[in-house]
Amino acid sequence: MKILSTFTIIFIAIQSYAQNSFPVLPNEYKWQPKSNRAKILNLLTKEKEKYYYYFNKDTIEYGLDFTKNGLIQSLHLIDLNKDGIDEIIFAGQSGEEGNRVDIFKKEKTSYTRIFSERQNLTDIITSQDQLYLYISDPGCCAEYSTIQKIFKTTISLSNKSFRQTHQSQIINGTKMPDSVFTKPLRFRVILEDCKVRLEPKVDNNSKKFYDTMNEFKPSGNIVAVLPNRAIGNALGYLNDEAGTNWWFVEIDENVRPKNVKYDRTDQTEKFPTRIRGWINSKNLRQLN
Repeated sequence: MKILSTFTIIFIAIQSYAQNSFPVLPNEYKWQPKSNRAKILNLLTKEKEKYYYYFNKDTIEYGLDFTKNGLIQSLHLIDLNKDGIDEIIFAGQSGEEGNRVDIFKKEKTSYTRIFSERQNLTDIITSQDQLYLYISDPGCCAEYSTIQKIFKTTISLSNKSFRQTHQSQIINGTKMPDSVFTKPLRFRVILEDCKVRLEPKVDNNSKKFYDTMNEFKPSGNIVAVLPNRAIGNALGYLNDEAGTNWWFVEIDENVRPKNVKYDRTDQTEKFPTRIRGWINSKNLRQLN
């Protein structure tokens, strides 16, 4: 099995299986340097009502910049469908709790919003005639897990054509792998009550922050318990000091785990969700 250093994780995650799985270690999308300030200012004179809350303030409050300059920094012009006309992407404060991502496409003489989703844009990937958006939602307030989503549309960017194709979930603070596999390894669980853990070590007794918040019975770093023959993908790996080989996994969305410590049911009940965590690889059998 080939493994790669952390340095190449993002490249491989995007190139090898970007359309089917969320990257193991996603980064915030890197925008091109601002070179279109005048064009953005011209847009603002026509589309003021879409971002009214920015125009009601002239100072930075609680570390959030709701001034016009703050809005300019959150707007980006990019030709997503390569038709020679820039789309407008807003990626910034929502005016409520958390961030928002909006995409506007020019229709005749005005712009129409064709996509809107909570929180952070992680990546934009085009493949032949398809476009994929990666959204990472770390939640807010007392929520303690991140929901990772992939949306797909045709390169024509027709209105309301975006369709969600993937959703995974990971508890914030989960240990990330040192290395990832060049492609996911398909596996099957080979024992009943297989433990999915927050980190690659055995801890069955300590009390975690989410136990206190939800009045869960403490169970160490166990975040879910899987039935025998559950299926999933191994995305990364780590060997501990004792030589135990741990796999960082993503469990298939049709598996029904027990003793689940994950939150965000408002999201996971709307779309089939794959949970992520660590399993001792001795309890897994590689398929294929």
